[in-house]
Parts: sequence; structure tokens; C-alpha cells
Amino acid sequence: AAAAVDSPIRRRSARDLIQGESAVFLLLESGNRAKDEAAAKLLETQLAQLEKTLELPQSAPGQWNDPVYDEKGPPAMRLGFCVVRLSRTDPAEQFFVRMLLGPKPPPQSAGEPIVFPIFGRGRALCAIMGEDLTADRIGEEAAFLVGPCSCVVKEQNPGVDLLIAVD
Repeated sequence: AAAAVDSPIRRRSARDLIQGESAVFLLLESGNRAKDEAAAKLLETQLAQLEKTLELPQSAPGQWNDPVYDEKGPPAMRLGFCVVRLSRTDPAEQFFVRMLLGPKPPPQSAGEPIVFPIFGRGRALCAIMGEDLTADRIGEEAAFLVGPCSCVVKEQNPGVDLLIAVD
């Protein structure tokens, strides 16, 4: 039961988000060393560039007029991304890997590295793999994640919640 909600990679991802990363780009390795290294290099290079070129949106007047922020003030925001690598064969992460891939992983996911941008309170935006794993696509997802939010309730946010045991 503990593995359903907790694992080392989930704890690390949660810690990175709590410490101010805009998003954690989780790289689910394929097991093919050459493909995994190429995907990691692409992510690290592109995200480092995006940290220099993207900008956080300006807060609208009254945006943080909320009882939660009355005593603490608005949240401190900074622009930052990190890459976390996850082996499909790590015994401590098997439940998490199955959660990410779903009950019926698409056939094209076998043998391919897959990137899951994770943001907010542990929400996975999408799965990026194969020919979609490009610098442009990484840039699009990162720009969306740091862009202005128009969602009023959580259900309007794209993506799915991950099971993560964190306060």
C-alpha cells in the first residue's frame, strides 16, 4: 500500500516543486542507453535555454486577494526546471512506472524514453515520446506551464493528478 502513494522519485519531484521549480521534467528511461542519453541531453539543453528566455507573467492587481495569502502574501515564484530520470526497472518505482504508463501502455511507448512534465501539486501534464520529443515541443510545454493561468478550478487544468504522499 505504501508503494501506491510514495517512492523515492515522487519524494524528489515533490521536493523540487516545493523548493520552487516551475516544473519537473520526469524522464522515464527506455532501457536503451543511447536513446536515454540523447533524450536527457535534449531536455537539459532545451530547459537551460528556456530558463533564460521565458518570462513569468505579471500578477494582475488583486490576483492574490485570497484568505490563504492574506497573512503569507503571494507565493514566491521563480522560473526554473529540472530533469529527473526514472529507470523502468527500478524495484522501488514499479508502482509509479505502472501509474505513469497506465493499464494499457501504447505500443509505441515500448523501447522509447517518455517525458512527463510535472507541475503544481503533483500533476502530470502529458506524455511526450518518440518523434514528438523535440526541442520545440519541450518549449511549448514549458511555456504553457509558466504562462498565465486562466483556470478557475483544478478540473480545468490539463493533465492528471499523480499519487504523491506529501503535505
